[in-house]
Amino acid sequence: MDLIFLSSFEPFLIVSLLIVFIFNLGLVPFFSERPLFFRDD
Repeated sequence: MDLIFLSSFEPFLIVSLLIVFIFNLGLVPFFSERPLFFRDD
């Protein structure tokens, strides 16, 4: 019973991890294009 639950839950887990990974990749250029947060001119 636990194996069936795990196999049905696994696609949701993979999709959520993919979304988080793509979201983090999208944030990297967003912050690197705004050096005002890091510079103290």
